[in-house]
Amino acid sequence: ALFRCQKDITVQFGIPKSRTKMRKWHKIGNIPDDHKRTDLFQQSHWQKGLLSFAGGGADSRGGQIFVTLSNDIPNLGGERWETPFAEVVDGLQVWTDDVYFEYGDRNGPDQGRLFADDAYTHYLKQFPKLTYMEYCNMVAPHDHSSFDFELQQIVFSTLFVLCCIGGLVVISLYHRKNHKNLRFTK
Repeated sequence: ALFRCQKDITVQFGIPKSRTKMRKWHKIGNIPDDHKRTDLFQQSHWQKGLLSFAGGGADSRGGQIFVTLSNDIPNLGGERWETPFAEVVDGLQVWTDDVYFEYGDRNGPDQGRLFADDAYTHYLKQFPKLTYMEYCNMVAPHDHSSFDFELQQIVFSTLFVLCCIGGLVVISLYHRKNHKNLRFTK
């Protein structure tokens, strides 16, 4: 489920419907914070289409990810756990056009309740217009000059792990029987 959808700001996701995949992720544990890449990204100067893990404190990142929908979002990128790892290079309009935003950040599903075993079978029925990810596929990374080779390897490895446990790489968004594909690369 895309559960924190803020128009022209961000869309957050990453709590899988599959409890098996969720348990797999919890066994892996939190992802340590990355070193800030101020040569590539500056606080409040992120470009739209960047993906970053969501976190709530030092070394708190797990399987939740957000994508930026605008340039220069105030207060974004200042924390150690807010470090972009990928960019939407094709299909960003799907995030802006096909995601349901009316629930916003405060009127949509409670993030904590999405971890319950019945979240997808019962709780989310209270939010009938919510947008969902249907599946993901692995795609080979493409060359983008803004990322060095070492970072490309790290990003590709991260995306591979996420895809294997129910994350993303190429995602089909499902909303009102409207299917679109997005290509995410480093």
